[in-house]
Amino acid sequence: IPDPSGFPAPDIPGSNYGAPSPDGAPLAVGYGQPPGAPTPDFTAGGVDGAPPLAPPLETGASRGPVLAIIAGLALLAGLAAILFFLFRPDDQTSVDAIVEGQCFADFSQFQGDEVRASVSGAECEEPHALEVFDVTSSPYEGFDSFPGQQIIEDLAFDHCLAGFEPFVGVAYGQSVLDVWALYPTEGSWTLNDDREVVCMVGLANEALTTGTLAGSGR
Repeated sequence: IPDPSGFPAPDIPGSNYGAPSPDGAPLAVGYGQPPGAPTPDFTAGGVDGAPPLAPPLETGASRGPVLAIIAGLALLAGLAAILFFLFRPDDQTSVDAIVEGQCFADFSQFQGDEVRASVSGAECEEPHALEVFDVTSSPYEGFDSFPGQQIIEDLAFDHCLAGFEPFVGVAYGQSVLDVWALYPTEGSWTLNDDREVVCMVGLANEALTTGTLAGSGR
């Protein structure tokens, strides 16, 4: 399951917590005197009776406020993430918490390459786009390392298509319904130990349905 991303750490490809983002370049700041610069005398009384010179500013002193700002921003970002998960709308479901029999409001959230952390659910007795008819990790049993995205996708759809007729009651080739699948990305496989395939069914013309499609013969 994409990883929501779908949602991951800033230097993980396909993240950005399930959307992909580039590694950030570290900021390097240099300090110090130029080579060969004379070393002033900072003893009391100065040089030749002149007033004492003030010691040079320590480089760490100028970085303190910057580090404090960075730490504050990081704290705010963490709090924002916590608040999102605590107070997100009731119809939002984390992609790693999808269960069989659940329904979803629209097709668009499952299209394209965007990785999502959560998706918008719907009551199955109300008009909805897709219904989950299977959640399993069986297609990837025996794989210790990531086998490649194409293999991941092929195994996911092979499994979902095999389960289509037993669920709907009619062969896939004779149905007005189509199959959608959620499957791991390389990022979710590696970082989250994600192995789940989510099989969903809905009308091929992307119209909404009401009630379950189990045994519908459509």
